[in-house]
Amino acid sequence: MRWGGGRWAVAAVVLLIAASRVPAQLPGDSTCDGTLGPDDLPAAVDTVFADGPADCPVTDGNVDGAATAADLVWLATTVAGPQPAGPVSTFFGLATADGVPILPVASVHGADVFVRNTGSGFQVIVEARAGLDGKPPGLTMLDSNRSDPTRRPDLEILSNRPLGDGSGQVCVGGVPAVDPPSFGPSQVVADALNDFACRFVPIANASPCTMDEFGRPRFAGSGTQAQYCVVIARQQLEFPRGDTVLTLRLRDTEGQRGPARQIIVRVGGAPLPTPTPTLAPTRTATPSVSPGVGASPTGTATASATRSPTRTHTPPATATPSNGPTASTAGPSPTVTSTRTPSATASAGSPTASPSRTPSATRTSTPTPSATGGQAPTATLTRSPTRTLTRTATLTPTASRTTTPSATATPADVLGPRVTFFGLARADDTLVDPVDRLGDIPVYLRTAGFGFSLVVEGRPGGSRAAVGRSAFDESGEGFPDLQVVVSRPLGANPSATVCDRVGVDGGGVPATDPPTFDPAPAVIDAVNDLACRFRDGADAPVGRGGSDSCVYFESTSTYHFVDSDSTLQFCGFVDGILRFRPGDTLVTVRLRDVDDNVGAPAQLIVRVP
Repeated sequence: MRWGGGRWAVAAVVLLIAASRVPAQLPGDSTCDGTLGPDDLPAAVDTVFADGPADCPVTDGNVDGAATAADLVWLATTVAGPQPAGPVSTFFGLATADGVPILPVASVHGADVFVRNTGSGFQVIVEARAGLDGKPPGLTMLDSNRSDPTRRPDLEILSNRPLGDGSGQVCVGGVPAVDPPSFGPSQVVADALNDFACRFVPIANASPCTMDEFGRPRFAGSGTQAQYCVVIARQQLEFPRGDTVLTLRLRDTEGQRGPARQIIVRVGGAPLPTPTPTLAPTRTATPSVSPGVGASPTGTATASATRSPTRTHTPPATATPSNGPTASTAGPSPTVTSTRTPSATASAGSPTASPSRTPSATRTSTPTPSATGGQAPTATLTRSPTRTLTRTATLTPTASRTTTPSATATPADVLGPRVTFFGLARADDTLVDPVDRLGDIPVYLRTAGFGFSLVVEGRPGGSRAAVGRSAFDESGEGFPDLQVVVSRPLGANPSATVCDRVGVDGGGVPATDPPTFDPAPAVIDAVNDLACRFRDGADAPVGRGGSDSCVYFESTSTYHFVDSDSTLQFCGFVDGILRFRPGDTLVTVRLRDVDDNVGAPAQLIVRVP
């Protein structure tokens, strides 16, 4: 059905009326008219020193959790003198998963209202410039001490309703509510500020995560000096249905804070019962946490996936960043090499070997020839035909598990699983189309380097054995069933600690360049470090079945596998901690089945401007 202009006008009026039911209030607005002006000062005096007007009880201009004489000084300076010295927000709103700014549907008492059908699949964007003191906005997103409420990030942002599971653990799980919003001097507020801000990626001297109408990276606001972006992914930070008020305040590099600002995120479109999204009421100094949200961890974030690091290894000497997929070639001609030589005493003609290091789950290697086609890059898996492994501490030759050297190597995917799909999905779970191909390797362009998922699907190979489900080897001694490496480091801190994917000490992933699956300790750690970021719907490091697919198809409004032949899917969300760096990064993946047969690799390139 096509709507005429009249019906659209009626719909707009209805939406504006619905939005007006939300009594959002601008900090310091003592007359509740949606602006700050001379009339607010006498009204604020009445509120602080008398009973105040019944229809507008809040006067907390400096957002410290209480209406006091300090608010009168703040308000007098704001309406009759110079503006606050701290940073000024040039943009506070939402953008699509691809970085296109979303227009608000209304403005209620100074707070823009943004409507989303679902509570995930978009970005929250903050932009700022220096205030009157000329100091640039700060870029510290995490400054947490659970016993010091003064330790706070430079980006101070609160939600009046829980996001995700509402976990009170800093930088793990969801974000707890602070309702009514207040930047008061409590530990609960400090923890909530750090918990939300640590998910944002600060951008000052790099390409912004928003783009203009021509698809070029560009800030959304005018005069922006710093941008802060967070992708709202399913489950982790998902907004609840109804109206959620976000309250923002920024701090510069000298500690000066700017004025507060609010937006409303409405999920579901229709007017729904919501809490009052105003700043902290008069005489309230200590914020409360929403019912059911405690300050203790929920126990669902990383218990099964994150292991305490017992060793760290320096990445291979060849793992150096480059502006292309590999440092040794002008064009992308990656070579995947995996040489399994268990010990220094093993020789090419020996049918068995006694490794000096016994993996927790021993594997049998199958030689792989070079996979070439036209000018396509070569993906070669070369394994020593001398290693025979069984599931015992003593490696004994077994006829069914012995690799026999021959002049013609057997392709790996004859036995091992086939990768049926390897690509990218947006934060809203829809597929990303490649922008180019370098030989047989697809190239995917991502503006910000984060806020998308790596998706791998597979099916059994010639062995007919099921594709293995593990994305993390708890023992730390071997590879998981999902094996993936990158040619350039991921994240600002590509630490050697394994699976440090969340929390205060979260880190990225070291490079493995040229790509290899050689069972060296550093390679094993790098593979586990990246593979453990691939989680199922219950946040466990395992593959997904068809009913738990992470890819959404708008044509059918359903989630399912990309390839109809796939039997298992792995989904790894790339957040700020795992951010891809500007340039081209080659990603190489292969799968292993439950009988330890390894399949042929698949590759793609992630390009960040």
